[in-house]
Amino acid sequence: MKILHGSHSAHIHEALGGELAAAKARGEVIVRFAAKKGSLADLELLLGEQNLFAQPKLVVIDELHSLPKSTAKSELIEYLAKFQKNSVILCEHKELTKTELNKFPEAQVSHFPTSSTLFKWLDCLGNSSATKQALLYLQQAKETDGAGFCFAMLTRQVRLLLQTKDGGTIAGPPFVQAKLKSQAHRFSLSQLLELHNQLLEYDDQSKRGATTFSLEQELDLLTLSL
Repeated sequence: MKILHGSHSAHIHEALGGELAAAKARGEVIVRFAAKKGSLADLELLLGEQNLFAQPKLVVIDELHSLPKSTAKSELIEYLAKFQKNSVILCEHKELTKTELNKFPEAQVSHFPTSSTLFKWLDCLGNSSATKQALLYLQQAKETDGAGFCFAMLTRQVRLLLQTKDGGTIAGPPFVQAKLKSQAHRFSLSQLLELHNQLLEYDDQSKRGATTFSLEQELDLLTLSL
C-alpha cells in the first residue's frame, strides 16, 4: 500500500499521475474508489474481484480520511489496515496525523506539505508595512510550491476572508479563525470583493490565453497592491 497525503494538492496530483502512468505501463487496470460514495461491501468486492483476463489491478482510494467521523469510516480504515497490499493507493488531500498513519505500518508514505513561506506570504496580505517581506515570501513560495498553487491558495484565502468579513463561520481550529478575523479587519468588504473579481478575471483570461502578464508577474502585482 502507498499513501499520498498533505496540503499541497498540486504535488499530490503530480505524484499520483506518476503512479498511474507507471501502473498503465505495467499493464494494470486502474480503478478509482471515492470513499464518500462507497461502502465497506463495495470496497471488499472491488479488492476481491478478478477481471475476466486476470489483469493486475491498482485501486486508488480517494479522501478516506476526509470523511466525517462515523462507524462506516472506521470500518473502511480497519479493513484497509488489515489488507495493506501493494495494489492500493490512499490519496488524501490533507495532512494525516501520526495516529492515522500508524494504522498502516507497512505502507509506503509520501508527504506533500505546503511550504511555510506560502502561508507567511498569505498572512502578510493587507499589511502595507510588510509588503517587502511579502514579496520575499512570495518569491520563495513560487520556487517551492509553484505559481499555480500560490494563485489557488490566494483565491482560497480571499474567499475565507470574504466569508469571515460577512460573519460566516469558518471550519478549523480557533487560532485559524482568529487569524482570519484579524486579517479581515485590514480590508473593507468592497476591497475583498474587488480582489476576488480580479482573481476570477485573471483566471478566465489565462484560460483564453488573453493575459497581459504572466502568472508570476500577476502575483507580484497583486501583492504590491495589497
